[in-house]
Parts: sequence; C-alpha cells; structure tokens
Amino acid sequence: MYLVRSEHRVFNLRWPVPRQLHPKNRIAFLKISLSTREPSVALRLSGILVHIGEQINRQGIAELMTFEEILDVLRTHFREMLDKEKKRSGREGRLTFDQLDDYRSKLNDTNS
Repeated sequence: MYLVRSEHRVFNLRWPVPRQLHPKNRIAFLKISLSTREPSVALRLSGILVHIGEQINRQGIAELMTFEEILDVLRTHFREMLDKEKKRSGREGRLTFDQLDDYRSKLNDTNS
C-alpha cells in the first residue's frame, strides 16, 4: 500500500490486490482517491483503510475469491470507510492526538 499524488495533486491510495487472485498471477493495484491534497489527512485516511483492507485480502485468498470479487469487496469497504470518516470528521472535526495514536498503532499492528 502506498500513497501517490495525481496530476491535480490529490492523494490516491494504491492498494495491492493479492497476486494469487489475479487471473494471470500478476501484481495488481486498486486505486482509491482520498479526495484530499493535504498530506496529513491522506495519511490518516489511509491508516483507517489499511486496517481492515489487510484482513479482506487474507479472507479473499482463504475463500478463493475471484479477482472481480475481491476488487468489489475492497472498493465497497474503502468507499464505506471513507464516507464514514468524512461524516465523522464533519461532525467532530480533526482527530485528537489519542485518536491519531490509536490509528498509528492499528497500522503498525497490521504491518507486523
């Protein structure tokens, strides 16, 4: 997983789809727009998406999902999580330091 900027300087998350699920056994990426130009916001949003995204990848391999099925599940997950976070952010404002630490801890747990 990594963040890239589009030509319009908007951050995108490039999410790796497991090679085992690709019809030609190739590495593929799902690109999700985070709809922000702010690096700190992009980092926070990507951390939220990564936590469950890793579980979805493992589940897709275990359940022998097709490439299209895993893409659909990942897109739905990412869309729902982004919508949920945008609504939360609109209500509550920016994350507190405690919330930020919690997201970073979850991200580190996922990457271990």
